[in-house]
Amino acid sequence: MNSRPSDPPAYTESLGTKLDKLADALTGGHAVAQSDGVQVGVRADGEVTAVHVDENVFPGGRRLGPLLTCLLNEARAQAQVQVADILRDAWADPRVRDVVDQIGDAPERSVPAPAEPVPAGAHPRSHDYGYSDPEDEDYSPLRPRSRIAADNDW
Repeated sequence: MNSRPSDPPAYTESLGTKLDKLADALTGGHAVAQSDGVQVGVRADGEVTAVHVDENVFPGGRRLGPLLTCLLNEARAQAQVQVADILRDAWADPRVRDVVDQIGDAPERSVPAPAEPVPAGAHPRSHDYGYSDPEDEDYSPLRPRSRIAADNDW
C-alpha cells in the first residue's frame, strides 16, 4: 500500500489573530442560555450578567431575576474569597514558594553546556550498556549486559 505523508494543515488566519480572539473570549466572552421562561446571561469569567424570568410563566418573575443575579454573583464572590484564603495560606509555606520559584524561572535557567563530541569510530561510554564491540555476536546497543555469567557449554 502506498502511503504518502499528509500535507501540513493550512492556516487561514495568523497566530496573532488567533491569540487576539482567545484573549477576547477569555476576557469578554458572554453566553446566554434560556429554558422554560428563564434566561440567564453569563460572562466567561463566571459573572452572571442577568437573569430574566418571564412574568407569563412565573408570576412575580420580574423581581426574581434581579434577586437571582445578585445571589449568584454574591455566592461567586464568596467562593473566590475562600480560594484566596487557601491561596494565601499555601503561599505562606516556604516550600510552595520554592516550587513556584523553580517553575517560574525555568525558562531563564542556563542551558547545560553541550557534551564534548565523540571522536569518529569511538562509541560513547554513557550509552555503552556493556556492549561496546559491534563485532561481538551478542552486541546490542539497546540491551544491557547481564550480570549473571552463564557457562558457555550448556
